[in-house]
Amino acid sequence: MVGIAPEALEKFAESDFKLPSKTFGRGHIAKRADTAPFLFDRKVRGDADIFIKEFFLRDRTVLMLNAQNRQNALVPNYIKIHNPHGKLFPNGSMVGWKHRNQEREFLRELYHRRW
Repeated sequence: MVGIAPEALEKFAESDFKLPSKTFGRGHIAKRADTAPFLFDRKVRGDADIFIKEFFLRDRTVLMLNAQNRQNALVPNYIKIHNPHGKLFPNGSMVGWKHRNQEREFLRELYHRRW
């Protein structure tokens, strides 16, 4: 995760930075419908390192409200977050992400720094 929409940060503040169900989602900066053909339908195939680098570059996400994450919508403006090794908001067991105390504290601190 590389950012959060300001509207999502505001909504988190309303719930004491807990994760209300069905309110938030991760939106991909590069749409997955474009990523799969880019990676698999290329005439010139690169080595595994190039493939993985391209995959991770195109798999970057922004935390946003579900209403902002519609199929053909553009990714909203977002606040960039420093999360180079993905330690914050790691993938959940199936979909979504783990929303632990450290994510809550990170969002709380980000909110108070912004406003």
